Amino acid sequence: MFKYFQMFSEDSVALIKMNRPPANSYTQEFVEEFHDTIDECAARSDIRVVIITSNIDRFFATGADIKHMFEKDAPDVGTLQNLYDKIQYLRKPVISMINGHAVGGGCELALSCDFRFMEKSAARIGLPEINLGIISAAGGTQRMTRLLGRSKAIELLFEGVSIGAEEALSIGLIHKAFDKQDLLKETISYARMLASKAPLAVGLIKKCINEGLEAGLKTGLALEREALLTTLKSEDAKEGAAAYLEKRPPRFRGV
Repeated sequence: MFKYFQMFSEDSVALIKMNRPPANSYTQEFVEEFHDTIDECAARSDIRVVIITSNIDRFFATGADIKHMFEKDAPDVGTLQNLYDKIQYLRKPVISMINGHAVGGGCELALSCDFRFMEKSAARIGLPEINLGIISAAGGTQRMTRLLGRSKAIELLFEGVSIGAEEALSIGLIHKAFDKQDLLKETISYARMLASKAPLAVGLIKKCINEGLEAGLKTGLALEREALLTTLKSEDAKEGAAAYLEKRPPRFRGV
């Protein structure tokens, strides 16, 4: 179905593999197809968690192809920003499984995901655009600052350095770092745990966090109240209470 993406789903978890050799650099066609892939994940009720990774050895993604940056097939930055917004606001958890270099747009992709799990290897992550005389403009300056704070973000962005998994973990840029042979197993295990949670509540938590951070505390509290009332009326809430009282694992259906 897709030219540059492979998608597999099992046990409510979708695994998306980017596949544009040699380094998953972006073209407009690649970005548009990425949109379609995320749209499919959003539309399918059998998918509760999404994992984004690479099918290419040594590279997660590198963003725009420098050799073709100024040509007509270069990705439109607005389309790319919209893609990363779509990932951030997807009402399902999204994990970036970083199994190679994630630089430039690849780092921005990871920043748009809810979780970042990275392979302990020679792989590096960062936003080195300043070394080309440009800036990261698909959310890099904004999401990195919100994640790490102004001081650390401005240091990384001004220096244009890319860092390894251990350092990325220590500063909070990624959530977990695994040995290469364990990355897929551990990521799938975590995704299945997330998939066992109530889908309606998960989606509303993402809504409250995303919209509340942007609008401020007062609006965020109002969003919480509204979301709580929605979940209290759901069948999942009844199932959660029944499972608790009966001392068994809940079986949530997302309704």
